[in-house]
Amino acid sequence: MASYCGSGTARALRPPAPPSSTIALSIGLDSIEEQNRVWDKLSAGGTIRMALHETFWGARFGMLTDKFGIDWMLICELAKK
Repeated sequence: MASYCGSGTARALRPPAPPSSTIALSIGLDSIEEQNRVWDKLSAGGTIRMALHETFWGARFGMLTDKFGIDWMLICELAKK
């Protein structure tokens, strides 16, 4: 199961871009395997902005821009150790 969220992108943080680049879509995924599958499909032909990595807040997170210019953030909460 996945959850979705949208957020605005501050123009000051990016170079001039078309209007479609002023938002980022976020997908919360239930497993690392599912996150990898979605990441591979979205990143094909796109640009990785921040590679998938484990964060200090207990999640695996990454950002990319797909081949259509849409920004994505993928997050997967990690099991507590």
